[in-house]
Formats: sequence, C-alpha cells, structure tokens
Amino acid sequence: MRLAALGGAAAGLGLGSTRAAAAVARTGGAARTLIRGADVLTMNPALDELTGVDVLIDNGKIAAIGKGLSAGDAVVVEARGMILIPGMADGHRHIWQCAAAGRLVKTNVKEFAAGYQVWKMKWMPCASAEDHHLAAYYGGLQAIDSGVTALLDVAHGQQTADRALAAARGLKESGIAGWFAYQVSNRCDYGPGDTLPLAEARAQASQFTSDDHWQTVARLQKEVLGDSSGLLQLGIALSVGSKGQPLARVAEQEFGRARAMGIGIITHHANPGPTDVPPGHFGHRGLGLFDLHEAGLLGPDVHCSHGVTATDDELKLMAQTGVMLGATAVAETFPSRPLARRDPAHGRARAFGVRTGIGTDTPLSLTQDYFEHIRASFLSLALDPASEHVASGYHSPDVFDFATRGGYDAIRLGDIGGTIAVGRRADLVLLGTDRPGFPPAGTLADRVVNFAARTDVDSVWVAGRLLKSGGAMVGVDWRSLNARIAAMQARVHAAADTITFT
Repeated sequence: MRLAALGGAAAGLGLGSTRAAAAVARTGGAARTLIRGADVLTMNPALDELTGVDVLIDNGKIAAIGKGLSAGDAVVVEARGMILIPGMADGHRHIWQCAAAGRLVKTNVKEFAAGYQVWKMKWMPCASAEDHHLAAYYGGLQAIDSGVTALLDVAHGQQTADRALAAARGLKESGIAGWFAYQVSNRCDYGPGDTLPLAEARAQASQFTSDDHWQTVARLQKEVLGDSSGLLQLGIALSVGSKGQPLARVAEQEFGRARAMGIGIITHHANPGPTDVPPGHFGHRGLGLFDLHEAGLLGPDVHCSHGVTATDDELKLMAQTGVMLGATAVAETFPSRPLARRDPAHGRARAFGVRTGIGTDTPLSLTQDYFEHIRASFLSLALDPASEHVASGYHSPDVFDFATRGGYDAIRLGDIGGTIAVGRRADLVLLGTDRPGFPPAGTLADRVVNFAARTDVDSVWVAGRLLKSGGAMVGVDWRSLNARIAAMQARVHAAADTITFT
C-alpha cells in the first residue's frame, strides 16, 4: 500500500500544459486561481449562463465572478472559448469494480445475468487489502478524469476490516469528494481452491450486520474518515432487504447504530424484493419504504439507489420524508436478465419533489465517460411510457441538473457544490471546445449535454485543488497504474477461477 506517492503528494509529475499546472509544484494544488474569460454554465438560476467572465478561486471556494477581475497573486488560467461547468456528482458507484472492467459486460445479456453475482462472490475473497487500495485510488482518479468531483461509493466488496480500511484510504488519496459508504454485511469464509454449495456462498454474501461490521465502521471513522471537514466522509450501506428478516431486528438496529455514530448518509439498494416475504418483514410490499416509514426510520439522511418500479405513492413518501434517490440510467436501461425491463424512476421522482441524481453503478461493465450517463438519464425517460410526459417538458439544463445541482443535493451536498456561485466550494470542470464535432452554436447547456465527452475535460478542481490540467491528471502516471491494474486483475481472477460453487 504505497500508492500515496502517486496521488496529491506527487504533484509536479506528468503535468498538463496550462500555467495552473506549474503552480501545483509550488502549492500542492490549492493555489489561488483566476479562471479568465470562460463561458460559464452556472446551473444557478440567478446567474444562468455567462459569457467571457472571470472566476476567482480562493481558499477552496469561489470568491468572485465577473468581468475584468484583478488577478493579484493568483495563478491565471486563460479560458477564453472554453466552458466552465460545476463539478459533477455520481450518486451510486461501486468503485472497487473498476479493477475488473471488461470481465463481464451488459451487452452479453445472458452471460452477465448469470455471472454477475457469481463473479462478485469469487472475486471478493481473492482480492487483498492492497488490491482494494489500488482499485479505490484508481477508481477515484477515473471519476475525476471524467469531470466527477463528488460521488457516493457503495462499498459492498470489502468483506474484512483491512480491505475496507484500505479501500477508504485509496479513495481518499485520489482527491475525490463525497462518501465512502461501507456496507455492513457480507462475509466470505472460503477462499482460493475451495468448493462449496452456491447457496452457502449466497447466504454469506447477503448476510446481515454483525458486531464485526460495526467495529469496522468504528475503525473507519477513527482511522480514516474521522475529520468532519474532510472532502470524503463516512456513510454506510444497509444490509436490510433480504427475505425473511424481521424489520425490528435488522433495520432498526442498523439505522439506530449509524445515527448514534453520526453517520451522515445511509444508503441502500431500493429494488423490488421477493414476492413471498410475509407481513412484518422488510420488503413485503414494494420497495420496503412504507415498512421503514412505519418504523419511523425514513429521513433526510436516507438515500435509495435505483428505485425502479417505485410507485407514485412511494415517491410521494420519499419527498415527504426528505429521502434521496440515485438512479443509474445506463445500468437500468440494460436488462438485468434476458428480455427484462426496469422502468426508470428519476424523472417521476424529481417531479414529485424527491432530491434526485444519477450514478454509474458498475464500472465493471459500463463506461467511465460520465457524459454518456447524463445523456442516458434523458433517453431512458423519453423511452419509458410512464416517464415520457416528464421528459417531454425538459430542456438541456433539466437534464444536466441530475449531475450537478440536483446531483449534489441527492448525496446530501446540495449546500456545498453543484452550482457556480460565490461562496460555493470550488468543485469545477473546464471543458475544451476545439475538438472536431464540439459545436460552436447553441446554449452552453445544449452543447455540454448533447456533445461533451470525457476527452473534452481540460481541467478539474476539487475544493480549489487542481487535479487535472491541460487534459492530463496532475501527478498521475496512467501507464504505470494501468499496468498495475491489469496485473492485479489477472492475478485475482486466476485465484477466483479456483473457487468452485456446486
């Protein structure tokens, strides 16, 4: 676990071409910065779109916006003809899976449907703590590279404390903001070379919380993510939702312990459960939201992922109780099993007043270009009979809102970022516009939402710290990291292939 030297501490290696990059070596990346002459897509109704203005970054925040601002001692980034946008939020991503990208892809429908859960159950016991550190660090960098400045990492692949701590450290070292949401479940009492019934492996993978899990939460809070002012904070992902588990024994315990520890966000996969769960157990009707509500557990710290098949009554309940939603448009558009359809909920949810964002879900099988996920968030609504009436009234800013202002709000960071305004944290992305195919005409929102790509991301700041400049990640040797990821993937999967489920 010697990757810290590849992160922010390695400033000065492999830098981009702007003057801002040169300042990284002097300041560690947090230089007072003046972005000069940019066209600004504020995502702030009070400012809307601005042409040829300056944005001053000072002490990690946006200090001023206007024309002809004095630079003083600030590093100047010449941005004429470029578009400055708020940093984007990813509301549901399993960061650890980036280490195995390409092993299973959703365009091979039957193979993915049959193999995804099995792959997870074989991979988890074969990846070491150092592997998880590398995967989380690499995954955080990938997110930043695509213009994502804050995310909710649902960390459900670390079944031991050392792996969870290593993953949290790796993600923190990448420089990304947001949440490391450790799932308080999972166990693998088997390893390479073992043979066991598939049903037993499934039972271990979906077990409910134990004291060991909460000891891990306490260590994460004390050793890695205990700074309340840190960019990356500790969340938890619930283990509730499996068939036959009493609400009082599981859900109330997990919510109670998390809130007693001051955990800021509690997330869970809100998907339809088994149809034969009896009354009195979590998930015996719909997504289980009314079960949670009747137990007094819903609130503004609760985050639901997916929400597909959510009824209007469930969405109204989410709005009334302040619950957030993170849809994963690309993942939900692809069938989860042959010929299955899962209708998206994010358009209807936002129409009911739910704080709603989007996310990537599984980097194992889906693109890291976040602009593709933004476009999919609109296309999935437009193609869904239950949501097309919502999509028909949209304009480009409505679509972009899922990833910016609304996206930040949907991971409980709405008062920090997601818009460009004085006093907001300087989570910012500067886009180049000189690529063939990037149009000069149209509103800024039209151009970004319909045409932007990861390759257009010139510069990225998180809390005023420059992490990408001139199209290159600051201090990151991608060739070396890619080689390490490839070697790790080959080694872990070779070990995983020796596990046999009967």
